[in-house]
Formats: sequence, structure tokens, C-alpha cells
Amino acid sequence: MLVNPRDGYLEKRIIFSRADGRVTVRLFRPWLVPEDMTEDDFLAIELVKASLDLRADRNGVLALKAVDTPIILVKADLPTEYEFRDAWTRQGNTVVVDLNKAKVIQAERVSITAERAARKATSPAEKSRLRNLAENLNAATAPSIAALKAKWPLELPKWAIRPA
Repeated sequence: MLVNPRDGYLEKRIIFSRADGRVTVRLFRPWLVPEDMTEDDFLAIELVKASLDLRADRNGVLALKAVDTPIILVKADLPTEYEFRDAWTRQGNTVVVDLNKAKVIQAERVSITAERAARKATSPAEKSRLRNLAENLNAATAPSIAALKAKWPLELPKWAIRPA
């Protein structure tokens, strides 16, 4: 099947929550639609496959990957905060950034980055100052994602974000 990007199918995403609380976002792949099937029928099958996706945990126990019914969203309806992608949660038919999860992620990133910078520092005083940056970060008081991003210590390099 030839796909015309203007048809909007390349913008569709299959969304479902996982047992670990994170959100899986899958690209709808219309080029896999068989000739004798409509896109809507194929989309329905993809939703069923996503909801029945089994994954083995570390102990080899099979469990459903999806813990709720998958939904279809357009890419524009997803959060633009890819920096906190692991903090995305599903609330009904929307995906939002969970601020509390984002605060934990930001604190961990500052701690990791401060420790890396401290290892490269030459003087013990500089090492101590860099390690204290992570301890002095008060991410819990950030009222929004923008405020949380602004709390990044200027002395540390920015956290590298994977492109979406």
C-alpha cells in the first residue's frame, strides 16, 4: 500500500500505559496494511495487538505489557516535553507530564551530572562544591515543568536529550 503523508496516518500514535507506570507510544505504520484491508481495520488489529503484547520480566514470567486499553492520538496531542519523556502518564484519553515523576528524574540527572563533573575536578574544594549542587537542588518546590528546568545548576553542563 502506498502511503500519502497528507492522509494523516503518519501522525497517528498508538498509546498505552505499562505496568511500570510509563507510557508506550508506537508509530502507526500504515505501509504494513494489506491490500485487502482498510486502514481502520488494520488500526483496530494494531490496538488489539498492543493490548495483548506479552513481555517476560527478569524472572521469565509473562505479563501483559499494556495495563489499559490502547488509544489512538495524533502526534500533536502528545506533550512536547521530551526532556521528561519517562514522566509521561496517561490520564483518560490524554498524555500528560507527571510533575512529581519529572522532579525525581531532574534530581537524578543533576546528581549524575554533578558526580561526573566532580570526578573531572582537580581540587578537593571544587569536587565538594560540585557534589553539593545535587544536594542543594530543591526540585520539590518547582510548581511547573518550566520552573523545574530553570532549577538546573548553571555550573553543570546541560543534560543531553535524545531527539524525538
